[in-house]
Amino acid sequence: NILTQSEKKNMIEPTIIPASDKHTASLIFLHGLDDVGKTWLDEFNAFDIPKSIPYVKFIFPTA
Repeated sequence: NILTQSEKKNMIEPTIIPASDKHTASLIFLHGLDDVGKTWLDEFNAFDIPKSIPYVKFIFPTA
């Protein structure tokens, strides 16, 4: 189905951590329904995951 303009306006943009080095991979983190992508940002940063794989762009959509 094609989204209407009003449906597109109601969509929440995903939270993104850009790659800190040359971007060669992307990880889309799918999580539970009714969860917000931004809540997972702290979890990933707490474990320094983005720093350990600097070529990865992390994408956290909102469910």
